Amino acid sequence: MTVAEKVEVWIVRHGERIDETPLYRSWVSTVPKTRRFDPPLTAEGLNQASAAASVLRVSRRRFRRVFSSPLSRTLSTASEIARELGGVPVSVVPGLGACASQVVREGGVDRVALLSLDDMRALCPWIDRFEKAPLDFEGACDWVASNHPRDAPALLVTHREGIRILANRRLRLPYCAITCFEAQVDGNDAAAVVGWRLTSVSDPIAPADEKFEWLRSDPMTSEAVSMVKFVVRVVLLMGATASCGVVAFVVRRFVEPLSRSGSRFLIDGWVVATWVEAVMGGVFPAGCRLRLSGELPRHDHRAAIVVANHQLDTDWIYMWETLRVVRAHGGVKIVLLDDMRSVPVVGWAMDLVGFVFVRRGDKKVKPDDAETIRTGTQGLADAPSTVLLFPEGTTVNVESKARSESFARQHSRPIHTHLVVPRTAGLAAAIKGFVDGGLRLQDIVVYDMTVAYAGYSGEVPRWDLGFAREHDRDLPNVARLLRGEPGRFVRVHAEAFRASDLVGDVVAWLDGRWQRKDDYLREFARTGDFPADCGQVVDVLPRRRGLPLALVTAAWVSALVSVAAAFALAALMSLPILVAFAAFAGLALLATLPALCCVACVLGPLLLGAASAHSFYQQQINNHNNNNNNNNIPSSDVDFDEDPDTPPLAAVSAAAAAFSSSSDCSI
Repeated sequence: MTVAEKVEVWIVRHGERIDETPLYRSWVSTVPKTRRFDPPLTAEGLNQASAAASVLRVSRRRFRRVFSSPLSRTLSTASEIARELGGVPVSVVPGLGACASQVVREGGVDRVALLSLDDMRALCPWIDRFEKAPLDFEGACDWVASNHPRDAPALLVTHREGIRILANRRLRLPYCAITCFEAQVDGNDAAAVVGWRLTSVSDPIAPADEKFEWLRSDPMTSEAVSMVKFVVRVVLLMGATASCGVVAFVVRRFVEPLSRSGSRFLIDGWVVATWVEAVMGGVFPAGCRLRLSGELPRHDHRAAIVVANHQLDTDWIYMWETLRVVRAHGGVKIVLLDDMRSVPVVGWAMDLVGFVFVRRGDKKVKPDDAETIRTGTQGLADAPSTVLLFPEGTTVNVESKARSESFARQHSRPIHTHLVVPRTAGLAAAIKGFVDGGLRLQDIVVYDMTVAYAGYSGEVPRWDLGFAREHDRDLPNVARLLRGEPGRFVRVHAEAFRASDLVGDVVAWLDGRWQRKDDYLREFARTGDFPADCGQVVDVLPRRRGLPLALVTAAWVSALVSVAAAFALAALMSLPILVAFAAFAGLALLATLPALCCVACVLGPLLLGAASAHSFYQQQINNHNNNNNNNNIPSSDVDFDEDPDTPPLAAVSAAAAAFSSSSDCSI
């Protein structure tokens, strides 16, 4: 296991900028358009920078150098800080300015007209270096942390957006706010930063008795706000699940007896797709990027099986989010433990939409897990489906690793450092189920996905679902997601295989793939990324969708309000006959609730579906016209039926560009 070294990094936001004051109009008329992205500090901003510098001076930290963004407002702030600290040198790091909103709109720090070095020194005479660091913000911060001496804290001057990226939270950051982070640098590779952890926030402009409250301004208030957000997200999640579950029940009860294909079309295309858009795009917080490479599933594949390593309880969420990028999220069916079936609302909805439940080795129960998976996938062969399967059967933890290694020695299977030995019966049963459903082996595609999270150092947790970690504490889980902490990024690499190429020896194929995954995770723990042979990486920020969440929320809220109003009216009535009538009216309303939810959940997705179809076909036209563009991952134009020897590829770069959005409709 790699033990990370800790580097203390202090980051200061710049002072008040002129374009956020009434002086903006007089200033903007005096500068060319190419420089309007870079407003200077006001006189008040210089006073704020001086106040922040005083706080840093009395903090008794030995700051040896200031690293500054190349924009005017940060250079002026850095100059005040350097002067107050006794004239410490200042390094200009262009990547520290890449996070500024105006720079992002212009296309990056290398696309804007920065000041010349002489002009920069006019603002900040302490500049002695122009660093050749990465031009992206996170890369620049990692570079500073990994190259800075360990015996002194690093000091950065940058922008509010960048501090929020590192904190992975939408912090309240007034001008010249001072934040302190703990950067975890790989002990074996000093050039690799594996995680950032926020330790304190301070407002130097606050009253004197508040300037040195380094453990956040009000922990009780912060915790209360976090709890409120958690409760609101849970309520929205359960409400969306219940609303879509009611529609699924109506479809299964009344449509499926008439048309099996029509039922699948409604459940996959509307119910499941709407739930994913509502929850992934509205309930869960924004900010976690997907870094994708390889051969991703296509939405039009008749039968796909996704096998992935299982680290955390969020794996299925980010797998679903990855499939959402390539429009393959509606037909997803997850193989999961039977215990989930009994979870109120969530488990019932999963059962209604066709998820497959197994008992993980309970041989007293018939049919066994393999037969359950086979029959479950056999019923999915009549429509495009993607089965998500975790062959390890559990997340990696100390207990499962010990059992896995014992099993591997007994059966001459490979032992992995970061993974559990995969079970083979589930994958073989899923393939057989699709074949029994009438599909050909060459039409079934198996996608091997390897997943890793920002901050992963290779630690094996003590408990199941990734809990009880001592080092990798920044990894996400469902509870942290609901509190608004999604993580910095998730790295996903996928490779596609035809089922006909692996059915001869599923055990050998899985063992080979898991050895390769183990190598990928070892490299990720060392460097923060998979090996270079994974190919081009597409960085996607999943877009936020407010309309699906608004539709499903309106459905269940209006139904509850109507029922509550009916019973409240009944409670006000004193005559038994009126009470009985009110109760009857309430029951009648409950009976019509599925129809109300169905209308609310179906009409909206119809409009969304039309817009999505137009967007998708436009993307296909663009991809066809630009198929030689180096920014695109190559896409297979070969039809399955014409050439069964060519594995499918997915062009995700153009889709990712359309999919990403800076808008945030989450709580």
